[in-house]
Amino acid sequence: MENPEYKANMMKRSAEQWKNPERKAKHIEMMSGETNPMKRPEIKAMFTGENHPNWKGGVSFDPYCHKFNNQLKERIRNRDNRHVKILIVAKKKTVQGIQFITFTTISPIVTLI
Repeated sequence: MENPEYKANMMKRSAEQWKNPERKAKHIEMMSGETNPMKRPEIKAMFTGENHPNWKGGVSFDPYCHKFNNQLKERIRNRDNRHVKILIVAKKKTVQGIQFITFTTISPIVTLI
């Protein structure tokens, strides 16, 4: 169980460190480019796929099937000359005789391959 006092103290110390421009610049330099520890293969492997703390058993394809993968997405992007396709959907809702139309923007890839 976390100690709320400890957590508050750590957050305060972290905020104080970010006020120091030299410390902030050093951190940004370390985390950018090839010096980023996450670019090291052994570290990257610890946080990839099933090893990642946010892994949920391969549900990333929901609501799509396993065939909707990066290779298919790349084929579609190339086919469409890398232009973004946005689909606007209008939804009608009637409440007590008053009709409301709400527009939601979604961006699925609507395609026939």
